[in-house]
Amino acid sequence: MGRDRDRVDFQIHHLRNNLGNHQRSVITAFLEHRFTLLKNKLDITPGVSFNYYSDFGSNFLPGIDVGVDVWNGLKAYGNAGLTYRIPTYTDLYYTSPVELGNPDLLPEKAFTYEAGLKYTQSGWNFQAGYFVRNGRDMIDWLLVDTSLWQPRNFRELNISGVEFNADWFPRYQLGKAFPIQKIHLGYVNLYSDFAEDSPASRYA
Repeated sequence: MGRDRDRVDFQIHHLRNNLGNHQRSVITAFLEHRFTLLKNKLDITPGVSFNYYSDFGSNFLPGIDVGVDVWNGLKAYGNAGLTYRIPTYTDLYYTSPVELGNPDLLPEKAFTYEAGLKYTQSGWNFQAGYFVRNGRDMIDWLLVDTSLWQPRNFRELNISGVEFNADWFPRYQLGKAFPIQKIHLGYVNLYSDFAEDSPASRYA
C-alpha cells in the first residue's frame, strides 16, 4: 500500500552579529502517506506539515501529489498545497547605508498548484508543466525613496508560468567511458501581476 514517512525536527537559531542579538526556536513535523491504486498506475500522496516558530507562532500546511502512468514512460502529474515562509533576520533587522530592515514584517503565505507531464525512456527525461502561486503578504525589497531599500509585505502577489526541462544521459547510449554524464536544458516563462506603477522592486 505504499510507504509512510514522518519526521520531527527541533532547532534553536541564535544570532549575534551586525544584525543584532536574536534567538528563534523552531519545531517542524512532517507526515505523508503514498497510496498506489489501479495496479500501481495511480499514486496519491497526501501530506501535512506542522511548523512552530517562537516569534511567529504555529501553522499546519496540507498538500497532495497525484501521478498517473499514461503510457510507456509517460506520466501525468499534479500537486497542490499551502506554503509558508517567515521573514529572515536580514529582512527584519539588516541595516546599511542603503538598506533598512523591517521588524513589522508578516510571514508569507501562498497556495501553489501545478500540473504537467513527465517522460522517461532510454536515457532521456522530459518534463513540461504549468504552475500558479497565489501569494499573500509576500516579502520583497522596495525602493522607498531615492536611495533606501526596505522589505515590505504585498497584500497579494500572484505568479504563474510554464516550464520545460530536458535531460540526456549520454552514457546510457554511448557507454560509461563517455566523459559527459548529463546534459540539461531548461526553460521557464513567468508572469506576475505586479503592478507597473508600483515602487521599484528587487524580485517581483
